[in-house]
Amino acid sequence: MNQKIWMFLLLFISFILINVSASEIKKVDIDINIDIIGNANVREVWDVDINEDKRLYRHFYRFDNIGINNIKIYDDNETEYEEGKYKMDIDYYYHVTNIYWNAYSNMSKKYYLEYTIENFVTKYSDYEGILHNLFYTNEDIDEVNIAIKSNYWNLSNVDVWLYGRNNFKKEINNNQIIITSQDKVHELYYVYFLMSFDKPYFETVNYLDKSFSETKDEISNEQYVTDQYEVLYDGYADFLNNNYLIMILTYPVTIFLAIIAIIKGLIINFSVDNILESMLFFMEKIFALSIIIGILYVAIRALFKKFRKD
Repeated sequence: MNQKIWMFLLLFISFILINVSASEIKKVDIDINIDIIGNANVREVWDVDINEDKRLYRHFYRFDNIGINNIKIYDDNETEYEEGKYKMDIDYYYHVTNIYWNAYSNMSKKYYLEYTIENFVTKYSDYEGILHNLFYTNEDIDEVNIAIKSNYWNLSNVDVWLYGRNNFKKEINNNQIIITSQDKVHELYYVYFLMSFDKPYFETVNYLDKSFSETKDEISNEQYVTDQYEVLYDGYADFLNNNYLIMILTYPVTIFLAIIAIIKGLIINFSVDNILESMLFFMEKIFALSIIIGILYVAIRALFKKFRKD
């Protein structure tokens, strides 16, 4: 009986570990540098320490005419992750861009993400300004630091607002805008950045037939922000890692089968041995189900991407 108890506990704990991600993102530093034509060159540093291989994600909601291009990912061993191979992929969904790449376990590693935000600066009918989804995460992150700078502006008289679900604060220091998290950044936190200039600083060709005041009224509206958030969430929901998919599909089945196992053990013979034996039998079936679901998920996702490219 003792052997069966230990086998059951080991099996159950192993199952829990499969479904719960043991990853940790210690810090994300984002450096945004705006050029004369209003595009932004961005470099992000992800300081990661994980206990199992997994996929990391970067999500963008692209307001108005914004584009995310020239994407490059590499690690601290200077290994570049190429698009279309198993290491890095990019997906587009409506106004959403998803970037995701493989992270490897049993090591502390830094990942570097570089890209260009086209049309970062917008020339509205009344002011020049910026509206951008600065950060959005489906992971818990210990710390996020964002610096926005340019050689072509003067921040002595500008207005800056932060919207969304976040715990960030902003300050202007040394002609830069510094945005930092005040505590751990939790899953599904996001921050929208809105800024207006006192005069034109950039030679942008990104004109929008809309006033900045109107844009500010929209982004200040809680329902508008919620609507954009839902679009952003839908944009990456299909690409959550296998752990979440297996967890969602197998936990209810596990609980149901565990109840059946207990009832079966009670009906056959009121003994712990019979209950544990039944639960072990059903847990083995759950492991098999998890593997099948994972394989089907990868196959369907690959097929979906193939048809979309065709």
